[in-house]
Amino acid sequence: HRKELCAILSFAMKQLRLIDQSPCWNLEKLPEETKKKEIPTQEEFLRILAAAGPDERPLLVILTHTLARIDEILRLTWDDVNFEKKIVTLWTRKRKGGNLEPRSIPMNKDLHSLMWSMWQRRDQDHWVFYNQKEDNRYNRRPKLMKSICKRAGVDPYGFHAIRHFIATYLHDICKIPTGVIGNLLGHKSKRTTEIYLHSVDEAARDAMTKLEGAFEAIVNLENARRA
Repeated sequence: HRKELCAILSFAMKQLRLIDQSPCWNLEKLPEETKKKEIPTQEEFLRILAAAGPDERPLLVILTHTLARIDEILRLTWDDVNFEKKIVTLWTRKRKGGNLEPRSIPMNKDLHSLMWSMWQRRDQDHWVFYNQKEDNRYNRRPKLMKSICKRAGVDPYGFHAIRHFIATYLHDICKIPTGVIGNLLGHKSKRTTEIYLHSVDEAARDAMTKLEGAFEAIVNLENARRA
């Protein structure tokens, strides 16, 4: 629990000013066994998409076509969606210091069509995923994937498994270079100005185009079979 203790005590020191220093900093790191990340097979992934209801599927589809983290998608505002340039701007805190940093993801036809439909049916002009009960965005959706996976008859996967699955699909099936996938995942730091001043990498746009229609036909067949 060293990592969690360091985070808590650092927060107490820097943000709350309750202590002067963290006693955990001098603790040596113990050996840690890294577990293999479980991701759905292609068949399981298709069953998950097919089992999602009409109010649930947009979230899964957007995760699929952006390779985003769930918090990045729940944080999306309509200002982050540029329909003219076909770009979605994602914001993440996965950096030292916790500052939000943006990265641009090109919208392929599937993503553009879905988000345009959502824009036309929106309840308000700010949050893409708006929680009417709280009059705010969704902060977490902890039970959603578990419920969908149960209906699909597959082992419970988290939202992050979609990100891993699509990255693997692009690498193994579409033969997209690792560097391009890394950029889409946001694993490489870029200055904020570079994101706004330069156009989206054409290799990245080509990568996202590879996903267009990749699963829709099979999902429709699965839905028809279930009906």
